Amino acid sequence: MAQYRSLILRQTERPFSSSLPLLSDDQKSSSYACANCSSPLFLPNTKFASGTGWPAFSSAIQGAIKTKTDWRLKEAGKWVVLGGSLGLKLREEVVCGRCGGHLGHVFRGEKWAEVEEEVEGKGVTRYCVNGCSLVARSM
Repeated sequence: MAQYRSLILRQTERPFSSSLPLLSDDQKSSSYACANCSSPLFLPNTKFASGTGWPAFSSAIQGAIKTKTDWRLKEAGKWVVLGGSLGLKLREEVVCGRCGGHLGHVFRGEKWAEVEEEVEGKGVTRYCVNGCSLVARSM
């Protein structure tokens, strides 16, 4: 049920609720794939501990994901659709490139000590992913 809510209904799982390990030293997996269509999305060497409660990755497998502007915001417990002229920083949604399942959001330009891949001094990209949207594939 959690996978359906995340992948199809585009809801966010509660922080620290995922059975997917949050730590970056999980070397038993060869990749992390979409829980809906099994398409490989992330490699284990891009995973890092962000402390946010959701699995974090510094990059995705090339062409495996798509991003789009997330115009939704939860206000007073209800989802509202935002207009582009409100001056708000809209989130960038991450979806599976194959099936379109909601994975989470991407945040660009952050600074993380665990990640060394700064892009032109602008920090790193953090893919903040619902753990229930992923399955770990074994080596």
